[in-house]
Amino acid sequence: MFTIWNSRAAVTFIRSARLSIVSGNNSGIAADSSKRSFVTNLRQQQRNMSQAAGSHEYDYDLIVIGGGSGGLACAKEAVANGAKVACLDYVKPTPLGTKWGIGGTCVNVGCIPKKLMHQASLLGESIHEATAYGWEIPNKEAIKPKWENLVQ
Repeated sequence: MFTIWNSRAAVTFIRSARLSIVSGNNSGIAADSSKRSFVTNLRQQQRNMSQAAGSHEYDYDLIVIGGGSGGLACAKEAVANGAKVACLDYVKPTPLGTKWGIGGTCVNVGCIPKKLMHQASLLGESIHEATAYGWEIPNKEAIKPKWENLVQ
């Protein structure tokens, strides 16, 4: 089950907590665990923020920090549920200058490429063993992998 917080409430709560901390006022953050106290407190903080900063429209329902496989899965699921999503990703180049775009290590140079190459090798092996299972292969020697095509 995937749940998306109401972004305005979540952002308002975060901004309210930050305002309370900056102003040294901790009374704005609910210590009581009851839902009513939390919601009441949240509404009061929202009113305080509106008066202090004026009204503000938020452009996104969800901001995902990290464009790796987990971040992209989260963003995709949120979009599928109708949310407007921003994905923030930063890759610090390695000492050799290696860097890649969105997708992180797993998608670009780790898990996914490894699985693709492993599957390609299994297919090649299966083709060469197919004659033992009744398949007719006219020229087994002509069946060769083109690794350059795989890694494009």
